[in-house]
Amino acid sequence: MGWLHQFSIRLMLKIIMGIIAFFLLASIVRVYTSTADMETKLEIQSKETIPHTMNYINLKINVIQIQQWLTDISATRGAKGYDDGFDEAEKYYKDADALLDQMIAAQHDNAQKRAELEKFKHDLSEYYGIGKKMAEAYIAGGPEEGNTWMGKLDPYAEELSDRLNGWSDEHIQKVKTESQSLAESANSTKYSNLLLSILVLLVVIVGFGIIALVLDGVKPLTAQIGQIAALDLSRSFQMNGNNEITHIASHLEELRLKLSKFIGEAKNTSNENASVAYELSTSSVQVGKTVEETVEVITQVAREIEGIDKDTQHIINIAAQNKIEIFDAGSALTVTATKITALTEQVQKNSQTENDMAGRIQQLS
Repeated sequence: MGWLHQFSIRLMLKIIMGIIAFFLLASIVRVYTSTADMETKLEIQSKETIPHTMNYINLKINVIQIQQWLTDISATRGAKGYDDGFDEAEKYYKDADALLDQMIAAQHDNAQKRAELEKFKHDLSEYYGIGKKMAEAYIAGGPEEGNTWMGKLDPYAEELSDRLNGWSDEHIQKVKTESQSLAESANSTKYSNLLLSILVLLVVIVGFGIIALVLDGVKPLTAQIGQIAALDLSRSFQMNGNNEITHIASHLEELRLKLSKFIGEAKNTSNENASVAYELSTSSVQVGKTVEETVEVITQVAREIEGIDKDTQHIINIAAQNKIEIFDAGSALTVTATKITALTEQVQKNSQTENDMAGRIQQLS
């Protein structure tokens, strides 16, 4: 998985968050469009399909009730206590007529359905009129007169019933179809949201896994930083990649190399200082010995000078007593001059040695 280190952590986080945001946005859009679609379907169903279906069902009930009450009073022939059939039939007829006016007005954009309803209204009026005459005939003349009107009423009843059954079934089927469509939309929305949620979860898991793999590089980096703190500069910080962690490792490697170089130079300087200190110590001992020798030479020179002074005085005395021995005195002076020259050379030699030692000490310091 070394290729992961070729990408910036910030870039990977942006990519992961972008993918999560994309799926979340897709989920929101899916929910919104599905909800809007279901809302439209529900509105159509609640304001049109179901009310129209209920109107056809109520109209069918009213027609059945008209026939039922007129048939009932025909059978009882208007006997006391069973003579309310006309009133009940009229009530259901008025309800059906008012309902038809409402249904016709609702079909303002459907001329065909409007014409069908207007014809049904006319046929219902004819049906109701024939039904009343049938009942009156049964009451007045019994089955002999009533059966004639019954034969005229039955075709109307069958025709109206067939039309009502067709309309009712059509609208009931429409309600079922729309309800099924709503259920399918709800299921589709549910499954699509579930799928998108699973995808988001997978992206989150994969994203955390990738970030965890990238951040695993922090562990060896932390250990190596601890080694630097302990001045253990033997291990390299080389990490392949181009992300923030590898950049930190690269900078730490530069720091390690500079520290290593600095410590090496410090050790070399320390060794040189130790060597200089040793040479200074040795030189100091040598200077001390030279100084002692110089003191001895100076003492010797003083003694020689004192002896020369005595010799000179002796020569002067000899010259004063015996001028004849001047030649001997000259020889003695020559010997004395030679001694003085030798002493002078010895002093100069000691002085040069001291100067050389002083210069050496100055260089070492």
